[in-house]
Amino acid sequence: MASVKKLYLNPRLKGSYSGAATFYRNRHPKLTFKQVKEELQKLSEYYQFVQARKKFPRRQVVSHFANYIYCSDLIVLPRKYYKDNKPFKNIIIFVDLFSRQLFAYPISSKKPVAIIGALRKWLKQVKKKPSYLQTDKGT
Repeated sequence: MASVKKLYLNPRLKGSYSGAATFYRNRHPKLTFKQVKEELQKLSEYYQFVQARKKFPRRQVVSHFANYIYCSDLIVLPRKYYKDNKPFKNIIIFVDLFSRQLFAYPISSKKPVAIIGALRKWLKQVKKKPSYLQTDKGT
């Protein structure tokens, strides 16, 4: 078992510092592929730089028609843009999930008065009132 560690961490050998399949194919250790993979999982050099999975399960949201479901969120601008965008420090966005149409409104603060004002502007601009508005809890 210690031989897997020595072989994997030796940069002069072909297949070292690579994936489990490439390492197993090039080094031909006397262990099974499953055993080699288990040993490699114990090494921080192996699992520390593994790429994140690009495809992972997501919740499916079904929007039957336009103006059915909208999502909303608040964007806080970085401080370096405060001077250029006075007095606006935040942007509230509304996205139609069916058509992907986006509405964005600058607001000066996170206070309920400013949020309600932007919500009223958005409801005036939307032709048909939405059935659902999805937001996060906000912190």
